Amino acid sequence: MLVDAAQAAVLMLLGPRAAIPMDDPDLQAALAGTGYSGESMASSLRGLLLATEQGGRLVLLTDACHVAFLPDGRIVAADNRAGHLTRWLARQQ
Repeated sequence: MLVDAAQAAVLMLLGPRAAIPMDDPDLQAALAGTGYSGESMASSLRGLLLATEQGGRLVLLTDACHVAFLPDGRIVAADNRAGHLTRWLARQQ
């Protein structure tokens, strides 16, 4: 899935933790100046089936969410548990 830079930053912040409070200072810093609120970011990531808001926390919906920066400037993110993203990236070269 194509993501924007703000979504990528939040997913990379979220990745090692699997869930973070919506009022987490690091999350708020990542959102600052992007035009996203915590709720709108959660909604955008829910639409991509990558994360959602549950009980005041942003929670990953995947087991292995990976973010990749492509040479042409696009950013992609997907569940890579089964290696689909890795194989797709290999075909892009």
